[in-house]
Amino acid sequence: MATVSGGSSSERFKFIKDNGKNLGIKYLCNWLHVSRSGYYAWLKRPLPQHHLDDMQLLSKIQMTFEKSHQIYGSPRVYAALKRAGINTSRKRVARLMKENGLKARGIKTYAKPAKTKLFYKAVENKRKDRANPTTINQLWSGDITYLKVGQHWHYLAVVLDVFSRRIIGWAFGKNKTTELTLKALKTALKNRKTDKTILFHTDRGAV
Repeated sequence: MATVSGGSSSERFKFIKDNGKNLGIKYLCNWLHVSRSGYYAWLKRPLPQHHLDDMQLLSKIQMTFEKSHQIYGSPRVYAALKRAGINTSRKRVARLMKENGLKARGIKTYAKPAKTKLFYKAVENKRKDRANPTTINQLWSGDITYLKVGQHWHYLAVVLDVFSRRIIGWAFGKNKTTELTLKALKTALKNRKTDKTILFHTDRGAV
């Protein structure tokens, strides 16, 4: 506020224009020691050409920014404008985006941990070249899914008989652990009570 009060008449008039609706034109004119007649005369003046140019460029920046689903920062917006044949500078694009609150949204990216890649190499996928099952209790499959209960995530581990497509074992808990999967598998073994050799296949996820 102190900087504004010591600024040029144009700077003070602009401050009044931006804040007059909330603080009142009369109050701000008195506080900044300018006349209301001078302020209203300033409003009627044509805008400087550089300001008009900024407004025109800002419109193109906003279109590019929205087209990117708000994920482009000023460098990428500048590059897109340049490809479209619009001649401007990086600093000008950055300034206009900052002044108008055009800030890129962060994107969450997922990179598979290195230990998971090593796990896939170390653990053979025995189902890959195996024929489809011809009866029950030849091939079981296990997986874990996420379920939201209230405000918290819980985990459901299931065991599926691939031939019958029936859930034969499951376990539900607050934590995704090896014990949860083992509990579901033990339930499946208890329900089927078979002496056959069964291949139990999962997505080979590693924690």
